Amino acid sequence: PISPRKMVYTNVTDETALPVETDVLVHRGLNNAVFSAYEDIINTIDPLLKAGTYTSVFFLGHSVGGAQASLFATYYAFHHPITAVYVQTFGQPRCGNYGFKILMESIPNLNVWRLVNQQDVVPRVPFTDYHHAGHLVWKKVLYNATTGEEVETVYPGYFRTIGDATLGYDGIQDISMAVCTKCNEIWEQFLVYHDLTTGVLPWLMEAVGDPTNYFPTEFNRAESLQNTTKTSAPSTDVTEVIV
Repeated sequence: PISPRKMVYTNVTDETALPVETDVLVHRGLNNAVFSAYEDIINTIDPLLKAGTYTSVFFLGHSVGGAQASLFATYYAFHHPITAVYVQTFGQPRCGNYGFKILMESIPNLNVWRLVNQQDVVPRVPFTDYHHAGHLVWKKVLYNATTGEEVETVYPGYFRTIGDATLGYDGIQDISMAVCTKCNEIWEQFLVYHDLTTGVLPWLMEAVGDPTNYFPTEFNRAESLQNTTKTSAPSTDVTEVIV
């Protein structure tokens, strides 16, 4: 749904962010799962690239499969620097530490997008020492602060998730997406429905007809949401509210 033709950007090497933590660490279970299948996948992809049939590779994944796609794509892009590698995940959990985030975002031929559906619980875990990498598209429902009624649904795009003050891009604090306390449906109270394919598929199906209505065409800028919505909600409430 999102391609360089819709939004042109390059990943950024942030050398100033590395002095405190330089080790690149990832979740052991996810890492083992990825490399147990790595050779089989490589043996399928590489012949197509060498034959000139394709010039780029796309990795997709949902939930835990999204985290595995991110790990695989990072390793693959690092060792195939002349191949354009794209990864798009839906509701993936965090899979590495801050060093991994910086590594992933510094690989010039790797384009990373995470799609999060409303209050999906999976992207909020694990909590400690894990960080999300790549750009975020977060489907959010806005409510009227007085009546509590649903007003509209928006699809903001966040540069590298946390934004960039120098470039003027808005962002969110990663841990601020931890808990939802205001929900309209019973399923949402358990934070599970939004991760199920039944919660994600309607979003994707709607986007087939007109992607510009359901995906951002530019990153959110810090000044664009002032006096309209809360973009850095406290950890106890991530519900967006029109004021």
